[in-house]
Amino acid sequence: MTPNPPATLESVERLEQTLGLELPAPVRDLYLTLDGLDGPQREVMWCRLLDLSDIAPALNDLNAPLHELAPSLVNYGIPLFNDGGDNYLVFTLLPECPGRLVYSTAGDDFSPEVMFRNLHEPFFAHWHGGELILPQGYTAQPEPTTADALARQACLQRAQHATEYEAHFFQSLAAGLTPSR
Repeated sequence: MTPNPPATLESVERLEQTLGLELPAPVRDLYLTLDGLDGPQREVMWCRLLDLSDIAPALNDLNAPLHELAPSLVNYGIPLFNDGGDNYLVFTLLPECPGRLVYSTAGDDFSPEVMFRNLHEPFFAHWHGGELILPQGYTAQPEPTTADALARQACLQRAQHATEYEAHFFQSLAAGLTPSR
């Protein structure tokens, strides 16, 4: 597995124009460092880092059911990783839960799972024998932080004032922000 050359600033700006939103600094920095990875990523990482050119089609796939069922969730995040099917690891843009990476299915399941707190963590994980393996001593959901507690509370508050689909979505996010003990 080798890193692709960095994306150009022009290609990042073109994607932002296509999406109609500015990429968050960590996402922008990632793609200005490497534009995806070449080679068999599944053997090393648990999912494939999308090339910059794959993001808009992946976002369209992720957004398709949201337009009808939960319009306020359209563009809730940017899909950056794909597991080879309809599942994405999405960098959230939601003010209630910013910058977390959630595992989300394209479709009407609306049960995103908070997997990682930041964009660095997925690069330390890999998939083996049906399980997500993390380096020894590393946990994807360490002790909750004050930021996690605030994000959890914000998600629960948003769920109280949302449609059925949106409420389920935010309740799922809130559940993932508090690791079970």
